[in-house]
Amino acid sequence: MARKNTVNYIDIIIFNSAEIFAINQDICATMMKNIFNSITASIEELNAFCNNTMSDFLGIRITEIAPDFVKAEMPVNEKTMHPFKMMHGGASFVLAEHVGSVASNLVMDRNSFFAFGQNLTGSHIKPAKKGEKVFGYAYALHIGSTSHVWEIKIRNTQGDLLFSGQLTMAIRPIKNNG
Repeated sequence: MARKNTVNYIDIIIFNSAEIFAINQDICATMMKNIFNSITASIEELNAFCNNTMSDFLGIRITEIAPDFVKAEMPVNEKTMHPFKMMHGGASFVLAEHVGSVASNLVMDRNSFFAFGQNLTGSHIKPAKKGEKVFGYAYALHIGSTSHVWEIKIRNTQGDLLFSGQLTMAIRPIKNNG
């Protein structure tokens, strides 16, 4: 004889857990969609702050701060390609870390905290050729008090996915030595 009541009880728990999970995802998605609404720094100020850095050398520029992502562009040229005239994998990682780092530092009190890259993983999906521009996007997956996690996507001008990655940023207080 089948234990019908037990099966029904388990079905209800599984259904309710999935429903709660879906509700929590909706709440988090709504919160993350407005993560950059209160940003006061201009794109020009952000790019000027990065003068004389690796990102500046490679031609990386922040181009957009939307409510739920930060976007940067990078040319595929002699500085960012390998000898086969395609974007170097290392350049993809520099773009990924740059756009995620900027995003992380934008969503916290920069007078009290700073963010730095802790872990970056990614997969190269499609090449970009010399002369193209590529665009890096950082989307928040987790914004905590000691870490941030960002989903990073790099696309070409046609919107093709070239790179997909995840960046974890460590958040640390600025120590006042005075």
